[in-house]
Amino acid sequence: GSFAESCAICPQDHGAVWCNGDCLWVHGFWGNKCVPNSQMEILEPRTDMWPWYTTSFLLASFIMLIFALVYKSNVVDKIGTIPEYFNIRGNDFNLFACFTKPQTCLYVTFCWPVVQGKNYHAGRVMGYWPGCCLSFLLSTTPLVCLASCIRAALSKKLYKNIGFERSWGYVFFTSLFCLPCAIGQESLLVDNELGAEITCCCQAKVQLVGTELENAWARACDNSWGKNGFATATAISEPTTAADMRIPVQSLESALCRIFGSARRTFRTRSDPA
Repeated sequence: GSFAESCAICPQDHGAVWCNGDCLWVHGFWGNKCVPNSQMEILEPRTDMWPWYTTSFLLASFIMLIFALVYKSNVVDKIGTIPEYFNIRGNDFNLFACFTKPQTCLYVTFCWPVVQGKNYHAGRVMGYWPGCCLSFLLSTTPLVCLASCIRAALSKKLYKNIGFERSWGYVFFTSLFCLPCAIGQESLLVDNELGAEITCCCQAKVQLVGTELENAWARACDNSWGKNGFATATAISEPTTAADMRIPVQSLESALCRIFGSARRTFRTRSDPA
């Protein structure tokens, strides 16, 4: 063997073959070099994983692109967007509601950037392709907190567009700690507003009119959306009151309930196969 004053001059242009003993040949970000074993704790990151990472990233991108094309053709183009003006808000879903919908659960587990793109498109946040690409890039970045902040801002806009309120803290922490569940919750809300049923694999059925009638009937009669019910939505602004109109609020609710119930039954009769 041979000896040198330091590990740095030990290789003498012979590379790793002449870096032995108390020295170690390492792959650094700025090039390979020979360093003492005692410096192992402060070594620069290895770069020999870059080829594997790049290949995996490109392969995953290609597979996701193919699926996104099929999903757009069979689902996104079919369900459209949530109406901006005539839209009666449906029931809310909790964070873990996707576990009761196995097909939604599978989508958000394996293909959530595509589902997120659909949600942004249907909720009038951004186009389908920008939403897909942005979501995919955010899923691969090591800047997790920054990605959660961006997604929280977009989710806030989505919830506002479909008529639901969520705090910034809620959407941020669900994005940070329970992202698939958060996307599944948004997907169920969007699908419910559109009257869409999305099944495997990439199949969609839409009944927007029937869904709006169901939502209207639930608000007028079932009161399953909370304390306000339909009476709050039909409340008369000041200075006019229900007494001034000589129409009791309860009578108005009953009349609306009968109207929506009749339309709902008629639509179901015509929609159901004989």
